[in-house]
Amino acid sequence: MEDGRVVAAGPRDDVPRPTGDDLVIDARGGALVHGLVDHHTHLHALAAAMRSVDCGPPNVRTRDALAAALRRAAGTDGYETAVGATRAAVPGMAPPTALPWLRGFNYHESVAGDLTRDDLDAIEPARPLRVQHRGGALWVVNSAGLRALGWDATDTPLPQGVETDATGRPTGRLWRLDDRIRERIPSTLPDLAEVGRRYASFGITHLVDATPDLDADAARHLADAVRSGALPQRLT
Repeated sequence: MEDGRVVAAGPRDDVPRPTGDDLVIDARGGALVHGLVDHHTHLHALAAAMRSVDCGPPNVRTRDALAAALRRAAGTDGYETAVGATRAAVPGMAPPTALPWLRGFNYHESVAGDLTRDDLDAIEPARPLRVQHRGGALWVVNSAGLRALGWDATDTPLPQGVETDATGRPTGRLWRLDDRIRERIPSTLPDLAEVGRRYASFGITHLVDATPDLDADAARHLADAVRSGALPQRLT
């Protein structure tokens, strides 16, 4: 190989003999295959998921298992670095809180039915918590999360997508509000080094990020990750 590309392959006698400066790797009889390509990925979402709590099958199948997974994560750091400190520049937001958000993903109603704020309050009442349904269109947040987002009022207009019950009380179920949620939860773009290592362990050497709404900062972050080597894969 030269400059990351295969320049010769074949029986031992047909390949130039290594020189003193060549790196020789003993494959121990293993197969040498070309690098693989993931043609459709969302790198920032994947990095966020890797730092979040898996809330659905096959790892979580019951209400008790869901509670155990979230409570275990609530006592640790590193699941989501974005803290729940709110932006004063956004009208209608709650006072800042020092408690970091806890983020779950992959939820399915086969685990514990249609989650509401009350279900999540029973698991974690103090720390802002949000759990994403595996379908991608629904987040469920606890009462602390609703307060942090500024969407816990019953006497002021709420954004379309904030589900309420018959009394007008928000249920904690937020439909297709990802952009509004991102506006109200300060965050930093995630470190992609672990994503790069995970892909490399599968032999994946080329990635295609298919995220449709990458802004300039996110695009620069991806380019910087490739430049720094955090993402060792080629990226398009």
